[in-house]
Amino acid sequence: MQQTRGLCLTHNHHLKAIFKGAATTVITQHPDEPLNAAYQRWLAAGTKPNLAKVSLARKIAAIALVMWKTEEEYDSSKPRPLPGSCGFSALPFLRRRWRSATRAGRGCSCSSRSRP
Repeated sequence: MQQTRGLCLTHNHHLKAIFKGAATTVITQHPDEPLNAAYQRWLAAGTKPNLAKVSLARKIAAIALVMWKTEEEYDSSKPRPLPGSCGFSALPFLRRRWRSATRAGRGCSCSSRSRP
């Protein structure tokens, strides 16, 4: 069986193209956006450009999910979860799921920060 990095073989090709296209647009056409600044920080830290672009696409997908769940409009000045974290403090609906998972013996393993 063929191995893939990150996505299973049955991933949604259309959504992948949409989010990677959005990342390309931010990189090439919006130099003043905070998302572009995040991309530039990743490059400065030594991340390969293709991996930084995929990370930006994931960040855009995470923002889109939060906007969809909370029915909010995009606000570039609003703080977003840090890369590499699950965004626990920024997502109240996930906080409820985390608490119920903790009671069941499961929990978030993304960091060692204290949880409420």
